[in-house]
Amino acid sequence: MNFLMKLLGVQNVCSSELKTLVTRNFETSALYKRKAVIMGEVDTYDLTNTNLLKQLSGEDLIRYEFKGKTPFSQKSTTTCFIASNALPVTPDRSNGFYRRNLIIDFPNVFNVGKDVVGDIPLTEYQNFCKKSIRILKELHERGYFTNGGTIEERKIRYEERSNPIVHFIDTYCSESPMDYETFSVFLKRFQDYLRENRLRPMSSIQTSKALKMEGYDVKSKHVVLNRGQIDEEDTHITSIMGLKLLVGGRL
Repeated sequence: MNFLMKLLGVQNVCSSELKTLVTRNFETSALYKRKAVIMGEVDTYDLTNTNLLKQLSGEDLIRYEFKGKTPFSQKSTTTCFIASNALPVTPDRSNGFYRRNLIIDFPNVFNVGKDVVGDIPLTEYQNFCKKSIRILKELHERGYFTNGGTIEERKIRYEERSNPIVHFIDTYCSESPMDYETFSVFLKRFQDYLRENRLRPMSSIQTSKALKMEGYDVKSKHVVLNRGQIDEEDTHITSIMGLKLLVGGRL
């Protein structure tokens, strides 16, 4: 992000929040004549409407509205960059939405230290721009980014990062009306999965809500626990109905 700001010029870049951008009428005024808008961390349900993002990433006219002035429409040259550990759940499942996002993973972790971007000399920015002109010509002729993936592949990548519980269930669980899984056991395994894949952690409340949104019934179930050959104990445990964890992931 620092590299982009220095390359484009601070005066050509603005910052915003995804939730603010899609819910407030006047927020588009901050994007007027900017080349890039940089957004930070997003919450799970910040994306309630995808219309503006689709307009910004397409060739549609954007409605700009400044306080006390007459609104007007104009094509936007602003590119949206979101630097986040997770993506928001999208209500839009159309190909038109999924084809507009390009996810770039940064799997490496570095210690905070020397300002590497600050040490890049001006001549390197000039070299970068010169090389970009050649690459842009090739990109324009080709019509797509290298390793950008098909629409279906982009859809899968987006859903894995925005709604990881669906991918986790598909990979590590079996579904049957007669099965049930203890919620605490499921939560522990799911949180391990999020940590291993460097996805945003989800609390027990968030996990329960996500399960219910996917149609699973999370409720207290009466069970009998065996504590040896003689002792038994009647108790109630919170369970996920119709779901069972597999010993290992599916092949």
